[in-house]
Amino acid sequence: MQSVTGIATGTLRIACYATAAPAFLPTILRSVTERLPSISITVLEGSMSRIMNNLNDGDADLAFTYQNYIDQRHRFDPLFDAPPYAIVPRDDPIAAAESTTLAELAQRPMVMLDLPFAREYYRDLFEKEGLALNIAHSTRSSEILRALVSGGFGVSLLNILPLDYREGESGYRIIRIRDVGSAPTFGIVTMAAADQPKIVQAFIANCIELREKGAFDALIVT
Repeated sequence: MQSVTGIATGTLRIACYATAAPAFLPTILRSVTERLPSISITVLEGSMSRIMNNLNDGDADLAFTYQNYIDQRHRFDPLFDAPPYAIVPRDDPIAAAESTTLAELAQRPMVMLDLPFAREYYRDLFEKEGLALNIAHSTRSSEILRALVSGGFGVSLLNILPLDYREGESGYRIIRIRDVGSAPTFGIVTMAAADQPKIVQAFIANCIELREKGAFDALIVT
């Protein structure tokens, strides 16, 4: 009844790409709690294919993912561009540089994020340059991926910075890649044909306001 009178209230189901969720969701959820206290949030995490299934099947009201993987059924509200960056062990010579190239990374063992879409995306970056990957290890967890790089088992790539990354305080270093081309855009996906209730509209408006304030700038390597 409160929603009918214009108050955004109720439970909102959001699906989120699992490797990105720990980095940017706290900022959003903190803001929503302060600005829209009548909204409660249910978070569904998973791979990009899984969260899009959640949205398409009606199990989620909206999804956070990359624009590359949506189709004409969807509406997309961009939040930020997220160019891929390299993660290298601190004792690797690359770690002393300000940037690196795909060719340099291809010369080293690779720790691959083995999730649908992500795996193909990172492979394509190298294959478009005629480079072959030496995949030494693979994992479905970004946390384990960073732990393997810290342990010196190889280099890797991700797109969104971990929330707890502090330069000089871990066993790895994050380096910009000079030759990756255009950056994929991360944002909010909803069903284009759906008449969005006030709770969804209010949540998206809050996220866009955060974008305009630069709340997501710390999550990307430029």
